[in-house]
Amino acid sequence: MASRSEGIMPVTESDVNQNLPLHEDSSPEAVQISNLDDNGESQRKQVPLENMVPDDSDTRWMGCGQPMKDIRPQAAMSVGRDADFYKMDHKKRGQAIIFVHDQFDDINLQPRTCAKHDTAITRHAFEHLSFEVKEHWNLKKRDFLATLHQVSSENHHNSDCLVVVFMSHGNVNNNKEFLCTQDFKVDTEELWKNFTADKCPSLAGKPKLFFIQFSRHAGVTTLTRV
Repeated sequence: MASRSEGIMPVTESDVNQNLPLHEDSSPEAVQISNLDDNGESQRKQVPLENMVPDDSDTRWMGCGQPMKDIRPQAAMSVGRDADFYKMDHKKRGQAIIFVHDQFDDINLQPRTCAKHDTAITRHAFEHLSFEVKEHWNLKKRDFLATLHQVSSENHHNSDCLVVVFMSHGNVNNNKEFLCTQDFKVDTEELWKNFTADKCPSLAGKPKLFFIQFSRHAGVTTLTRV
């Protein structure tokens, strides 16, 4: 009897939910992967290996599992890794998530009186570019992190890209940037760590744009194909 690990193909979340069997009908040039169609139904299609992003499913670091000898892709990218242009003709432009903070629990942090004006300009700009804009005001750290996790868990297959804007106080300590929520500070990398291909496969190979406005200094960070 052949080992279960021989010729194994990736199992998507849809497979797990529907108790579907593993798929072994692949070639060295392409693999099968499940994507959701417009009605939320699972559909399978052949995807070139160059458009695949390897997952992080090796569990040896937890004391179990076996070394992966094959390519086990999890996310299908809409373009190849070396493509000159992104695919920007999906049904939706995508979401523009704006986090705004103008009030703080720390009395040493001054209220940001410019916040309403800056947010209005930002909303208008992204709505003009056909984004679905969502504002979140004065979130506490727990709610801020939960919101990022929620956005990353959504289905972005029909979207061109994602924009995240963060407006607040912030600074640098020991060469490490941090941002201020209403009650605590958070590392800047929290903005994008939920949107890597293994955690948000429906945005794999699509632009992810992160704009950061500090009251003390400003900067723009852009991530693509994470």
